Amino acid sequence: MAEAAQQIQSANNMAIVKGRIDQVRLHDGRHMHVVLLPAVDEFSKPQAVEVRSNRRLGEPGSDLQCRGRLMGFTRQFNTRDGGRGTSVTSWVEVE
Repeated sequence: MAEAAQQIQSANNMAIVKGRIDQVRLHDGRHMHVVLLPAVDEFSKPQAVEVRSNRRLGEPGSDLQCRGRLMGFTRQFNTRDGGRGTSVTSWVEVE
């Protein structure tokens, strides 16, 4: 029973990313990969996600499949009309 709980806990916030690397940049010794995900249909734009890693996972134009932890944070701000807005930043962290 403890093993089943451990497996469920280790799966929390995990994501599998399958897509094509669009850009790779180096920031503070970490590789930041912009990965384009397949579009839902021919009329939709592909979604993009940033995958961060200590090592380079591939070159632009190459396909990527990896598993990592979904990370992120929110920021709240005042809008021009006096309301409140929220901005969400998220990425996938691969070891």
